[in-house]
Amino acid sequence: MTTRFRLALLVAVVVIAAACTSGASQVVAPTPSDRVSPLPSVPPVATSAPATPRQAALDAYERYLSTTVDAMSEGRADDGQLTAVASDQALEHARRRLRANREDDVVVSGGLVPSATTADVEIDGDGSVATVSDCVLNDLEQVAADDPDRVITERTGWRQPVTATVEQRDGEWIVSNLKVPLRDGSGSVPPPPDDPPFLRGPAQGPAPPSCVPDDLAQQAVAAYEAFREAYDTALGLGRTGPADPDLPALAATAVDPQLSAAREFASELAAEGKAFRGEPSSRDPWAISTLDSDESVFVYDCVTVGANAMVDANLDAPASPNSDAGTYRLDAADVVHRGGKWRVASVSVIEERLNECTSPE
Repeated sequence: MTTRFRLALLVAVVVIAAACTSGASQVVAPTPSDRVSPLPSVPPVATSAPATPRQAALDAYERYLSTTVDAMSEGRADDGQLTAVASDQALEHARRRLRANREDDVVVSGGLVPSATTADVEIDGDGSVATVSDCVLNDLEQVAADDPDRVITERTGWRQPVTATVEQRDGEWIVSNLKVPLRDGSGSVPPPPDDPPFLRGPAQGPAPPSCVPDDLAQQAVAAYEAFREAYDTALGLGRTGPADPDLPALAATAVDPQLSAAREFASELAAEGKAFRGEPSSRDPWAISTLDSDESVFVYDCVTVGANAMVDANLDAPASPNSDAGTYRLDAADVVHRGGKWRVASVSVIEERLNECTSPE
């Protein structure tokens, strides 16, 4: 979001000889050998265009995050720096975070890493108020204030959705309000005053609200779909012959424990001369959360069970499809970043024989 410019400076030095006569200063014209060639014209230096309101609001939001993290990492009280980046509810919430950590004798390490771009900023009609919708990587860790080597609360690398209101006041953009989603997904509100302030350390709770940036979600979902296709092929769907536990696509799309589990099941089928035949299940996956600082993405999948069944590998189609064909099932998967690419580490069934199941998109 910053643009670096290199400015080339052309410096010319002109030596002027002067002589003093009769006690008066006199400029002496240079001789032909002293004359300096005319300076080449220098094009005007390009200057950056003023920031757009969206960019200015986004910059102000990012300053707010970095300023509050700096204050929490140093364990200082509100020393006035917060008022340069926050006002109203956002300022009070930042102060509450500082007070809560000081009361617990902790400071933080790590940071709050925004993912919002100008595309995630909405400007109101008159251009003085903006709303930033962000999916913040909470990479904070709480350590003892008197012993930074003693970890009090380990980082989880969980991403948290945050909505910030940024207002232009006296020519400066400043954050005035923060909101977080409710756990039941029914809305987004400022945290109640009597609740523990959020973003003062690692995300806590059994299932804190989470989010996944679009580009990360697309990568994880694509990796999950690639594994599902490979697994179907290994079991025999869409091809002839028995199940194939050594299908290269399995190792390319999965890691243990899921890779071992897939190979073990395919090996059992192959040993019995069995395979699956029929129509594969159709899927509608989406990413729901991240962990371990974007090294792990959880994916949900609304599955429409296909008309397939396990049969003798010599048969082209099942004698009768499984009884669950046409029903819905909710699966979950952990997709991890290993060896420079995304692979599936585990898959589990959350609920079967649902009346309906659709992704939130």
